Amino acid sequence: MLINTGASGLATLLGQQNTLGAAADRLQSSASSSDNAQQGAAGYWTKAITDSSAVKGFQEYMKETPEQRMRDAWLASHHLTEADLAAMPPDERQAVENQMAQDIKTRMQSAAQTKAAGDATTGLAKLLSSAI
Repeated sequence: MLINTGASGLATLLGQQNTLGAAADRLQSSASSSDNAQQGAAGYWTKAITDSSAVKGFQEYMKETPEQRMRDAWLASHHLTEADLAAMPPDERQAVENQMAQDIKTRMQSAAQTKAAGDATTGLAKLLSSAI
């Protein structure tokens, strides 16, 4: 432990405090600059991600109704777009839309049957396991 007495000791102590204060100010300024840089980088990447075509496509997809998603999926599986459909003559368009409705209805019925069969199997398994 160092004990300074007198004016020179006081001057030395004050000089050390000023040096420490200046170092603390530089450290705080450096941390603030680093925080600003990190916030700037985060802002850049957030903007880059939200502006990407994949994110925009996903956001548009999520805004669609389930019916529209099924319609889009059916059209894509038949290599068609809404524009292709709109360009068709009325009778051909009607035939495509009728086929689409029938295919979607069949797929939904099949999914419902599969789910019901799975539920029945699961129910039986639960019943048997609870009896053991």
